[in-house]
Amino acid sequence: MTQQKHNPGRRSSNAAAPGFSMVELLVSMCILAVLAGFIATGFQGSTKKARGIQCVAKMRNLGQGIQLYTQDNAEFPRSLHSAASAGKLPWAKAILPYLGFSDTPSDLEWANIFEKIYRCPSDPKKDVNICSYALNVHLELTPDGDDYTGSPATWRKPINLDQGTRTILLAEPKPVYYADHIMCHQWSSATGASNAVDAKRHEGKANYLFADGHVEALLITSTFDPAKGINLWNPGLAGR
Repeated sequence: MTQQKHNPGRRSSNAAAPGFSMVELLVSMCILAVLAGFIATGFQGSTKKARGIQCVAKMRNLGQGIQLYTQDNAEFPRSLHSAASAGKLPWAKAILPYLGFSDTPSDLEWANIFEKIYRCPSDPKKDVNICSYALNVHLELTPDGDDYTGSPATWRKPINLDQGTRTILLAEPKPVYYADHIMCHQWSSATGASNAVDAKRHEGKANYLFADGHVEALLITSTFDPAKGINLWNPGLAGR
């Protein structure tokens, strides 16, 4: 009977494989946690950027609707500040026909329209009566009922607006701001602007639609800072 020779260099298949030490496991877990943090941060950053881009697209679309409205009516649409007294629909519904919708939608239709074109993806508000965008009230002020710098000059008609490229048309109000317009003619300091505008909605800035149709992401102090003579809200001061 032939005996099998013992080979000291051959390892038994039953020998235990080397494992990870507790220190190695902890180091590995720390590395995975750091990588997961980087991935999550990058994803959040990409999501915020995408929402900002979607907001810009929505504002441009609204700008086109407003421009088409002004071509037919020779004046800017009005907000709740003056629409009723002028016998007009508020701007959000007045421009609907120029965006392919009826200006008298049903409640369900309005909810769908609102979410599609009037809701900024970064706006936490959920009420379909509170737009993510608000009209610059200067474009509907009258010397008879309003007190503002530049009175009695008015800018209700695009033809009277000399600084369309520098005058804000729509902005992003704060979630607690329950109007479709911003009463910027009442501001006396940068604090007033910060209290009304959701100035940091998009990574420290807000989006602004200008009267010529372009959109910019700006710091609030780049739109209104009396100490530096900056006022992109008042058409009479925007060009300075």
